Amino acid sequence: MKLKKLKIGYESYDIDWWTATNATSNEASGEFFAKDKKIGIDARESGAQLVNTVIHEALHAVVYQQGLKLENDQEELVVNSVANGLTGILVDNPLFLTWIKEQL
Repeated sequence: MKLKKLKIGYESYDIDWWTATNATSNEASGEFFAKDKKIGIDARESGAQLVNTVIHEALHAVVYQQGLKLENDQEELVVNSVANGLTGILVDNPLFLTWIKEQL
């Protein structure tokens, strides 16, 4: 199943699945587009890397919506660190996500 939308805060973002990297940087696996209300994801990714990329881009949306005024390099450092850490927790603790869903 490919995720088609992701609701983050007060907005709903379309997920664009790229067959090749269409990001502004050729090294990017995804990109957040605030004005277009879209998140682009490299469809060639899978598993933990894919989850990490979606979390990463979702965190950019959170930063944008919450009005956190970070310089681009600061934002990328914070978003990347939190996304990597959260993905690691989910990979290392597969029952954690099940537990979260049960609590919600």
